[in-house]
Formats: sequence, structure tokens, C-alpha cells
Amino acid sequence: MEFQHAGFDGQTLSGRLLLGTSSGSLCLDRRLIESHTLTVERVLDCASGQPLPFLVVDVRTPPRREEDILLLEPGQWYGRDVVVPLFPQSATGQPGPDCVDVELSVHALDAANIAKPRLRVTRVPAPESEAPPADGTAREPSPTP
Repeated sequence: MEFQHAGFDGQTLSGRLLLGTSSGSLCLDRRLIESHTLTVERVLDCASGQPLPFLVVDVRTPPRREEDILLLEPGQWYGRDVVVPLFPQSATGQPGPDCVDVELSVHALDAANIAKPRLRVTRVPAPESEAPPADGTAREPSPTP
């Protein structure tokens, strides 16, 4: 299992989930539904190591069809981009934590907990054009051509 291009915006974990096997086969739902294939076990503050409350999200999905079932053989990989909400949007407009350690569980159709990765993700800073000036003064908008 690999989690590539991990990103974090203060509320949501995103990236590419890749699943493979080196021995035996692995039976997957090719839709790789986040709340079924990938579940959040714990979220910890990077600085303190203290657990943080996080969202537990479940989605209603259409019933699995035969064509949704994928059997991976050794050496094969399958994956897709995933988005996992961790924290609700703040009513105060304050951003979420700067850095979190996320403990995940990955499940196949024929086995639970095939992997238990731990990811450290840091909030991506706002683009410079959106960030307020360091001195707190108002910034004039850029002229549009």
C-alpha cells in the first residue's frame, strides 16, 4: 500500500491511494470508496502527540455489482485519488491544525486491516495572493487587465 501526494488543507486529507500485493491475491471494490476501503483510526497533533477529535464519515453507495470487483495478483497495483474529511469547516473561519499524524486502516473485500499506514501531513499555506500582509495592513487588489 502506498499513499502518494498527500495533501492537507486544515480540514481534509487528500492524495492517491495505491494498493498492491506481493504474495497471494487481493480482492477489492474497484470504486475504492473512502469510508469502506480507507478508514481513519486516529488523528494526532504533530507537536503534542495528543489525539484530536475528527469526523467519522460514512457514505451511502449503490450496491456493489460484479464489475466492481477486482482481483489483484502479485505485482499488480490499483489506485485512485481520495479525499478524506478530517475536521468540520470552522464556524469562526479559523483554519484547522497546521500538522497532523493520521492513522489509517485499509480494507479489502476479503480481508480487514490489510495495511495500517500512519501519515504526517502539514497544512499547505494559502497562496501569497490570498495571504494577509505580515504587518496586518489592508492590501489593494491587483488591477485586472
